[in-house]
Amino acid sequence: MKRPLRILYYNTFLPMNAPEGMVSRQFLAAAQALEGWSLTTVPSFKLTRVPSEGAKSRRHKQFVPASLRKSMRTFLSPISPYPVGPYFHAKKMRAQLAETIQQNDPFDMMFLHLSQGDLAVLIELVEQIDLPLVLRVPAPLAYEADEVLHRYMSKADRQRELTLYQKADTILVISEGMKQILCAQGVPAEKIFVYPNGLDFSAFTVDEAKGAEIRHELGLDDRFVVGYVGSFWPGNDMMTLLQAWQRIEAVEEMADLLLVGDGALAAQYREISDELQLKNCHWVGRVPHTEVPNYIAAMNVGIGPYTQKAVNFVSPLKVMEYAALGRPVVATDGGQIKEIIEDGKTGYIYNPHDVDQLVDRILMLISKPGNAKEMGLKGREWIETWYSWDKIAQDVLDLCQSVVEQKSGSNQKRLRELTN
Repeated sequence: MKRPLRILYYNTFLPMNAPEGMVSRQFLAAAQALEGWSLTTVPSFKLTRVPSEGAKSRRHKQFVPASLRKSMRTFLSPISPYPVGPYFHAKKMRAQLAETIQQNDPFDMMFLHLSQGDLAVLIELVEQIDLPLVLRVPAPLAYEADEVLHRYMSKADRQRELTLYQKADTILVISEGMKQILCAQGVPAEKIFVYPNGLDFSAFTVDEAKGAEIRHELGLDDRFVVGYVGSFWPGNDMMTLLQAWQRIEAVEEMADLLLVGDGALAAQYREISDELQLKNCHWVGRVPHTEVPNYIAAMNVGIGPYTQKAVNFVSPLKVMEYAALGRPVVATDGGQIKEIIEDGKTGYIYNPHDVDQLVDRILMLISKPGNAKEMGLKGREWIETWYSWDKIAQDVLDLCQSVVEQKSGSNQKRLRELTN
């Protein structure tokens, strides 16, 4: 019997309360349950509940103006255009890497999770250690910075991203659209593999009673609830949704829009909601991820609004979660959406930024609630055939074993050539 592969797994998202942190922890939990490998994480991480902000942090916020907190976050961020944040982040991660390697070496391969704040550290790592390299890419960083987030990314980091693609033996991406973006940048298609984000089906079981409780608390009894759960970031096209809802309110008095989540643009969209004078629009704010299924259960329909640029590469996790709870979905056409939604059978798709189409699709579901429920049940049946984290982890393990075997065979061949 082969011994388990020894993997150096670098992923600074693991301890974070960001969506990518949640996704990373779900993958890690499934991966650690498999016997074929042993993952040593950097930063050192155990799968326990990540606490939300404590009372001390909340008290601190009361005395620090929001504008100052935002400026400090920007200044100290690992992706800040100012050098202080990137310097201290890189210093901390170099120290953790050195300690981990010293205590756990030898490794059979490196499994690195790409992020903009870690590019300098990752380049140093792959240049110092000659091991098979699998690189997981949750987003094409330069493309995302330029086309979606409109944020700063240095020339040096752009080159580091391309260099990591070149040095990686295998690249894992979350969508076919992302693969096409990387191919357009010159990355060979044969070393890019698509593994979408998965679902923890045990966490997404329908609890209609809890959904009814939330509806009652929010005054939504006997209402038709259209909902969105997720981050309010530039890749989500909330403007089109809010404009569509203004028109829906004018013709449907018994319908409500339920918005759950937070993000950089949340305050801006609330202001737009006020400017549009939306009456039946409820802003819940951030809730623990364990509560997300309950809020989806309170909805009749789930909305997946994406911008044209973002839908090309995202793995639409919330769309999958709506479907997992038997809710019909109305989502932007493009990318993996078509793989999840069968238009007219498990939900509806609409063209990016098309207010008219979005209004039409939502009104069709509101006018025929029985059809909406039937669509949701069909969507649940389909999504159960989708990737679970257990399946994804096993597929990635098989791929990693193949990478190590191929690299070992290639090294032996070169050794024979040198000795002949």
